[in-house]
Amino acid sequence: MADWLVPILVAVIGGPLMVLVQQFRRESSEQHGVLAGKIDKINDKLDSHIEWHLKKPARKKSNEKVN
Repeated sequence: MADWLVPILVAVIGGPLMVLVQQFRRESSEQHGVLAGKIDKINDKLDSHIEWHLKKPARKKSNEKVN
């Protein structure tokens, strides 16, 4: 193969491939940002729910006798 043909083939094949890789990276970064926000929201809800359980008064068990 001619010495000048190899760099041209690499550019023709590698160029579009790199464009696709960059597109997937951008989409992945956006999705990670969205998911991080959702995880933080769930974490806040869980924290407040656990705090609620820790602060509420203890219930009497149904098998205990009431005087």
